[in-house]
Order: sequence, then structure tokens, then C-alpha cells
Amino acid sequence: MANFTAVNKAIKKAWPTLDIQAVRCKGYVYFDGEDGFDKIGSIYSHPTSTATETMIRFCFRQIKQAIDDGNLTHEKSMRPLQSSEPS
Repeated sequence: MANFTAVNKAIKKAWPTLDIQAVRCKGYVYFDGEDGFDKIGSIYSHPTSTATETMIRFCFRQIKQAIDDGNLTHEKSMRPLQSSEPS
């Protein structure tokens, strides 16, 4: 089961100036916060059967996609350093 404290800590470390929180729901994960809600697509992967590291990768992918799509256009959404991504 994904540990969302760890998931959100990894998001905050990678993008410290963005207000984004991953929120667990039944069968999917959505993003909340000023920079998350309605700007980053949900992840349709059951959070209770997904490992923490996998959920972090899924979240990073969705956040990067939102940046690439222009949904997070503010200058504070600069991409994180590659070294901050989980392997």
C-alpha cells in the first residue's frame, strides 16, 4: 500500500514551491492544493495495491505532464533536478 506521507514528501522535495498534495481515493489518486486541483490529471491505479515508490513515479509523471501541457505555467513550476526522482 502506498504511503502517502512519503509520496507527498517526495513531491514537496522535487517541487518545493508548488502547492500539490496527492490524495488517496477508492481506485484512484487525485491532486489537491492550489497547483494541483484541476491542473493535474488523476491517476487511475488503486492506491492500496500500489507500492510507495511506484506511486511516487506515477505522481511525478502526472506532474511533469501537467507542466509539459502548460497546465502549470507559473515560473515556480520549473522541472526538478533529475537526481530528485526516485529510481
